[in-house]
Amino acid sequence: MTRFRPILQAALILAMLIATCTAVVDYSRQTAGLWSPQRIGQDAASTWPDRLLLVQQDLPPTGVIGYISEQDYPGAPFSPIGQDEEYVLTQYVMAPLILDRGSVKHEFVLGNFSNPYDYDFTAVLGVYLIYDYGYGISLFKGTEQ
Repeated sequence: MTRFRPILQAALILAMLIATCTAVVDYSRQTAGLWSPQRIGQDAASTWPDRLLLVQQDLPPTGVIGYISEQDYPGAPFSPIGQDEEYVLTQYVMAPLILDRGSVKHEFVLGNFSNPYDYDFTAVLGVYLIYDYGYGISLFKGTEQ
């Protein structure tokens, strides 16, 4: 039995190498279409400044404004991770203007509502729509309290 031990060990190592190579090849085939050099600069973080360009031109360059999204509207469905990502991207693009998250107590309030829902901003949040820029971006007159 001991004379077959090296052969069994070699066979086991060979089987593990074959399994590893098969897994790598399979993973490569599955992920080959996910990355493309043509998609560089087309991710959400790269295109976010374009989404906010028009509203940015209508706001003061500095100061503090309110920021509301689905998570600030009672009953609206939202993804906590998506809300955090979009807030951080928006704050980055709008800097040095500061966004007061979840607050409508400012002259201007930037709204970021990507998900369809039956919103009644005036009745529920007390803000008035100034302009809808599309792509879920809106500018509201806040409550200034």
